[in-house]
Amino acid sequence: MLSPFFRSLFILAFIGSLLFAGDFEEGLKAAQKQDFATAHRLWLKAAEQGDARAQNNLGLMYKYGDGALQDYAKAMSWCRKSAKQGYAEAQSDLAMMYENGDGVAKNLVIAHALLRLAAASGDQSHKDTRDLLGKKLSSNQSDQSKTLAQEPQKLWALIDAKQNPQPKKKK
Repeated sequence: MLSPFFRSLFILAFIGSLLFAGDFEEGLKAAQKQDFATAHRLWLKAAEQGDARAQNNLGLMYKYGDGALQDYAKAMSWCRKSAKQGYAEAQSDLAMMYENGDGVAKNLVIAHALLRLAAASGDQSHKDTRDLLGKKLSSNQSDQSKTLAQEPQKLWALIDAKQNPQPKKKK
C-alpha cells in the first residue's frame, strides 16, 4: 500500500501529465488553424514539462520559422531533447537536419544512425528513409552508423560534442 505522500505524488503526476497533454493537443488545433503564435506558446509550455512531441514540434517551428523566428540552434536543441527521449519522429527530423546540413555540419553517419533508431520504432516510413540514406554511405560509414545506433550513449555524446549549429540562409 502506498503511503499518503506517495499516493498524493502519484495523483499530482497523473494530473500534470493530463494538463500538458492538453497543451500539446490544443497546440495541434492552433497549428491546424495556422495560429502559430498560440501553438508556439502551448507547445513551449508542454515542452518545458518534458513532452517529447511538443519538443519536436517546437524544434520544427524554429527550423522553418513558423510561429517563431528561424533559429537553428533552438531547432536543434528542442529536436535533440525530444529524440533523446526516444521519440522516433524527432530522431527522424534530427536525422534530416544532419543529412541536409540544416544548422549543423552535414554528417551522413549521424543522420543514418538516428534513422536506425527511428526505424527501430517499427514505422515503415523511417525504415524506408534509413534505407535510402544507407545507399549514400560507404561500407565504413555504414559500420560506424550501426555501431552508434547500437550504442546510443555514444551517438548522443557525439551529437552533444558537435552541437554547434551553423547559420544557413533561407532560400
